[in-house]
Amino acid sequence: MSKSPRAPLDARRTRRSGRLKPSQAEAEEAVRTLLRWAGDDPTREGLLGTPDRVARAYREFFSGYEVDPMDYLTRTFTEIDGYDELIVLSDIRFESDWEHHLAPIIGRAQIGYLPNRRVFGSSKLARLLKP
Repeated sequence: MSKSPRAPLDARRTRRSGRLKPSQAEAEEAVRTLLRWAGDDPTREGLLGTPDRVARAYREFFSGYEVDPMDYLTRTFTEIDGYDELIVLSDIRFESDWEHHLAPIIGRAQIGYLPNRRVFGSSKLARLLKP
């Protein structure tokens, strides 16, 4: 993956929509709002650091939105003698989120493809599933 200079986290545009992402402060305020909505007090001692922790966790959980899958697929092997059948990676553990409810999904997946003049490294294919 190529590393390019990045704008500050709060000023980046999202890869998918091109819109500016909300700031860290806005994300933390959203968490405080949800805590109040749930009936708790976000100014309570035990919750004071929660908005920051939740915002940082969500940044990590959803970091895959900022990954271009093609970055993983640029390195291939052109020597494909003997690779003329389906190539399958099995039992790849993954964690994701169901976008309609932001509920966690934990599972195992299989990825398969037929090589066509190039073969991908197995670690690259697994990274497509869980960037």
